[in-house]
Amino acid sequence: MAGNTCLRCGTCCRKGGPALHLSDAAVLEHLPGSSLVCLRRGELAFDPRSGGLQPLRRELLKIRGKDGGWECMYFEASDASCLAYAHRPLECRALSCLDTTGILRAMETSTLSREDIVPAGSALRSCIDEHERLFPVAEAVRMAN
Repeated sequence: MAGNTCLRCGTCCRKGGPALHLSDAAVLEHLPGSSLVCLRRGELAFDPRSGGLQPLRRELLKIRGKDGGWECMYFEASDASCLAYAHRPLECRALSCLDTTGILRAMETSTLSREDIVPAGSALRSCIDEHERLFPVAEAVRMAN
C-alpha cells in the first residue's frame, strides 16, 4: 500500500496473526500449513470494526500465534522484524498504525477457508467434513457459554 510506513513497534504483530484472504493464496506456497489456524463460521472472533466479539460470517484461516498466545509466529521481537516479510499477507501489507483505512478495507475482502485450499474428494477434506459433522461449531459455542 502506498504511503504505508511501518514504525516497527510490533504492536500489530503482538495482537495476533493476520487473517488470510483469497488474494493471499500464493503466500501459502511459502508458509507451511502448520503455521495456520482455522476459525470456523459461527465462532466468536474479535472484530476491530465493532470493537467486540462477533460470530464469524465465513470461515477464515489465520497465521497461528506463538506458544499458545496471540503474538504472530513470524514476529521476531528482538528486532521487531517479520520472518515472513517477503511473503506477508494482505492484512500485513495493508496495516498502517497511522491510518487504519487500508486494513479496514482489506477486512472487507473474502477470506481464505479450508475449502479454498483442500481439494474436494481428498482424504484431508474427508477428515475435515467428518470433524464438522461430529463437532459442529454451534454445539462448541453453546458449550463454551
